[in-house]
Amino acid sequence: GASPEELKEAEEKIAALRMKLDPEGEARRRRVEARKSQGTEKKWNFSGKSDNRIINDRFREHEANLERQRMLAFRARGRFRAEDEGEEGAEKGVRKRR
Repeated sequence: GASPEELKEAEEKIAALRMKLDPEGEARRRRVEARKSQGTEKKWNFSGKSDNRIINDRFREHEANLERQRMLAFRARGRFRAEDEGEEGAEKGVRKRR
């Protein structure tokens, strides 16, 4: 076995060689190593789902109301589509109703 000083020296030489061969890979390896040595206090959650399963009912109710309004607005556009097309479209719509 080698002494701890010899091991450290050998690791430094290997790291220097890696840096020459693949600088990006070595930098990535160092970042990962530093991240692992920090410990895991709190991690970001980008999925939008938390471990806390408490659901805000007011938020849910608000979302349901918004969805209902969107559906009603979409249905209503069918009736008023002629007006959206301009004057000629509006006249056609009036003629169809008569």
